[in-house]
Amino acid sequence: MGTSLVKFSRDTARDVKQVARGWRWGRRPQVPRSA
Repeated sequence: MGTSLVKFSRDTARDVKQVARGWRWGRRPQVPRSA
């Protein structure tokens, strides 16, 4: 349990960093061209 919890938190932190890097902070959401 302990090791899987560490792995889970590590993966989650990486995902959060990726989202934060790709996020357009302070701007309205970008509409896809296909829309």
